[in-house]
Parts: sequence; C-alpha cells; structure tokens
Amino acid sequence: GNGIPYRFDAADHCGLMLLGDSNAEPTDLHECRREVECVHAAMNNSVPILAVCHGFQLLAHMSGGLVSHFGTLT
Repeated sequence: GNGIPYRFDAADHCGLMLLGDSNAEPTDLHECRREVECVHAAMNNSVPILAVCHGFQLLAHMSGGLVSHFGTLT
C-alpha cells in the first residue's frame, strides 16, 4: 500500500501495525510483497505486530494458517 515505507528498518520501530487493504487478496503474497517484507523484518527482529482485518489474514497466511472465504453474512 501507499503507507508502507520503502524499507522497514525494525531497529527504528517498537512495533508494526498491519491493517491490510480491502482491494488486496491477503493470500496473494506477490501483490502484498511490501507488506510481506515488513512482516518478515518485524518477525526476524522480535518486533511486536498488531494485525487487524486483512492484515490479520495476511499474517495468518504467512504463518501457515488457512485463509478462505466464509460466505455472505446476513
């Protein structure tokens, strides 16, 4: 997304907030490559990650979890 710094230096941050983008498919790691790079940097440097909504889906997928469509809520 536009808010992602070109390079995430984990030493300069005390945490990473990962919100995601409703236009991005969280299981498409190529489409979300900048976010993936930030998550890897945070995880490799023990930086805490707060993941919400699509950001949580991306984090779950990167961690080996299953992300799928549930259907329509009424």
